[in-house]
Amino acid sequence: MKIQLFEDRYRDDLIFMVLSAKDALGRVPRLNEDLLDIRANYFDRGDLFWVAVDETDRVIGCVGFNRIEGTSEAKLHRLYVKPSLKRQGIGSALLFTAEQAMRAQGVTAVRVHMGEPKEQWFESYAFYSKHGYVGTAPRRMQKEFEKEKKNMEYTYINLREQPEIEDRAAEWFHSKWGVPKEAYLECMDAYLSGETEFGWYLCLDGEAIAGGLGVIENDFHDRKDLSPNVCAVFTEEAYRKQGIAGKLLNLVVDDQRKHGISPLYLVTDHTGFYERYGWRFLCMVQGDGEPDMTRMYIHD
Repeated sequence: MKIQLFEDRYRDDLIFMVLSAKDALGRVPRLNEDLLDIRANYFDRGDLFWVAVDETDRVIGCVGFNRIEGTSEAKLHRLYVKPSLKRQGIGSALLFTAEQAMRAQGVTAVRVHMGEPKEQWFESYAFYSKHGYVGTAPRRMQKEFEKEKKNMEYTYINLREQPEIEDRAAEWFHSKWGVPKEAYLECMDAYLSGETEFGWYLCLDGEAIAGGLGVIENDFHDRKDLSPNVCAVFTEEAYRKQGIAGKLLNLVVDDQRKHGISPLYLVTDHTGFYERYGWRFLCMVQGDGEPDMTRMYIHD
């Protein structure tokens, strides 16, 4: 498979592939008029369009973008993959190609129009979410390249590195989880005084707290033997899909291990997220005062 800029000789095969992809989605195939003249609708405007072709030079995927006049944003268009070749990385490769070109042209954000109802288009929503897109309006997802770049400028700390923000950090965790601020302050005081190595970790965007987590003896469940527990994992909505939670999780694992603390445990209802960072499901536990059991993960 190779990805290349569209050439006129691919027009009919491209249209056939797109209509086949739409038909496989259970839609009445309708031809998008921009596909009839790619050159006029993309290249002549300074925008780009690509096709993915197989070893026989048949079209198996496509994608394009148009910049939005008067802005530094763009719209992603016509990301399709031949139905029989899905889940082989073709869509991701096409998206990466388009995003790299948009960045090179100074685009700072890209929008994509989504189908509805969402239940019918769950694969598309999951695909774009995996690649850092977030919902910004009904039927619209967006990815901001500036935020990706800015992520390199975030500061990741343990609370001992900036003890002066203890009160603000406790207030922030309280506002996210509803646990009394005093409880957070008690744990943080023990950490800052050296009474315990169970630490508190934050991602800072300047003075703003973008995300955080902590380590405590037990995160309110019946398995007291599974200790210590990573707790209060949270990223502000505006900062999500940038890998912040993952970096915090890696930070806490590495820092605790330096102090001889391993394994770590974590309770959550999420599936598929913590596994990305080396955590694995261990067992079900009963949360204090909770009617249902919840999942316990371990990192060792």
